[in-house]
Amino acid sequence: MFAQDLVYGRTTLPCTCCGTPFVLSAYHAQYYSVTCRLREQKRRLRAQMKQAKALRAQGQSLRQIAEVRIWDAQSGRILVAFSYDVGIEEALFLTDGKAILTAGGFTTAWKQDANNGRVLATLKGSVYSSPNSSILVSTDGKRILTTVGLLSNDLQLWDSRDGRLVATIGGHTQYITVARFFLDGKRLLTASRDRTARVWDARNGQLNAILAGHTNSIVDATFSPDGSRVVTAGDGTVRLWNAESGNLLATFYTVTGPPNRAVFSTDGKHILVAGFMPVAPIYTADLGELLVWGESLRPRDSGL
Repeated sequence: MFAQDLVYGRTTLPCTCCGTPFVLSAYHAQYYSVTCRLREQKRRLRAQMKQAKALRAQGQSLRQIAEVRIWDAQSGRILVAFSYDVGIEEALFLTDGKAILTAGGFTTAWKQDANNGRVLATLKGSVYSSPNSSILVSTDGKRILTTVGLLSNDLQLWDSRDGRLVATIGGHTQYITVARFFLDGKRLLTASRDRTARVWDARNGQLNAILAGHTNSIVDATFSPDGSRVVTAGDGTVRLWNAESGNLLATFYTVTGPPNRAVFSTDGKHILVAGFMPVAPIYTADLGELLVWGESLRPRDSGL
């Protein structure tokens, strides 16, 4: 009954943002969650602007709206704290651990010295729409990726060393649902509600390949460990692509309802698919054959 409800969109699911119950397919439940998060972001921004206006009227400093703290992981002691005049949505370390990225005000991100908070670079124009992360840093630490608007079709690619805008990643006709760097930091993978995924050169923002064939929005996309292939999930299918040419290699018709995640095993030979059913089937990555699922699922069977 549950599987049938998922297929025909009769599942009652709580919004993961506000908890409001609604009747919708598991696939559209994810979109509803994004919408709720955007609504919450706008509400917080209005509250921050109201607070800033009140402080100005009283002649007080605006440096107390938000604070970022760096802690000692072993003792729990605060090492340093930085104050901001806008609300901070996200803070993360760069790969070398010597600098942090902070994002706030829905318009700006800063690269700061992790020891004293000194601003090393300012990234202007980034607005946060991702339900999971507003800033993405390449694994080699050389590139920073941000969005350029709420439910945006475009992304901005920055040089992490000096905050220079390298390129605006444009081409999707509906908002981007997924963005991931490959391990070497030289390529970028994006997927969108426009039913396509795209592979970009992360060094200059040039488009390398378009992966087209899904009949509905793509909700997940990731590179294989060696970077030669891409797996995407959406419209009730999982699809395998050549990352260089964009050619479709295989289509997997899932048996557990609409998929929302698809990842490769570490050896690249198998693909694990997850959805809203309490099972996670594993497929062979060359032919898309169902290998194992349900109670028989064991990590040792798949190489995961």
